[in-house]
Amino acid sequence: MSSKHCTQQAIRHSMLLALQRSQREVITLVLQHPRINTEVRDDNDRTMLFLAAAGGHVEEVKLLIKHGSSLDARDRRNSTPFTIAMRNGHEAVLEYLAGITSNPVNFEDRVLNYNLFSWARKSGNAGLIELIHRHARKAAIAIPEGEDITHRSPAPVTVDRAP
Repeated sequence: MSSKHCTQQAIRHSMLLALQRSQREVITLVLQHPRINTEVRDDNDRTMLFLAAAGGHVEEVKLLIKHGSSLDARDRRNSTPFTIAMRNGHEAVLEYLAGITSNPVNFEDRVLNYNLFSWARKSGNAGLIELIHRHARKAAIAIPEGEDITHRSPAPVTVDRAP
C-alpha cells in the first residue's frame, strides 16, 4: 500500500470521525491543508460531501462545497450527496443545496424512484416546495399545481460557490 493511499485513508478516517462528532474545528483545520483532496472516496465510492450530507451536517456541507466538493459525484448505488440527504430526511442540507444549484428540480433518487419535488411534497416541506417552484420559474419549467414531476431527466448541476 502506498504512503499516498495511507495518507488519504487517514484523512478520510479523520473526517469521518469529525463529521460523526460534529467537530467543525477539525474539519476546518483539515480543509486548510493545501493538498487536501475533498474527492477522496471510501469503499462505497462516497466522498466527504456524501458523509456530511448523510449526517445532516449543513455547515460542514457548506465548507466542503466551498473547498470544491462535487455535487455531481456518484457512489456505487448511483446516488449523489443530494439524494443521500434526501433519503435521510435532512431538510436543512436539502434547502442549502437546492439554493445553490442551477435547477434543483433535476435532483432525483433513482434508488427510491423520486425526486426532490416529490420528496418535498411527501414530507410537507412548504419552504422547499416554494424554492423548487422559484427555480422552476427561473428555468422556465412548467410545474402544474399538484403535479409530481418524478420522472424528469436530470441535467448537469452547476453550483454557485459564492458564500
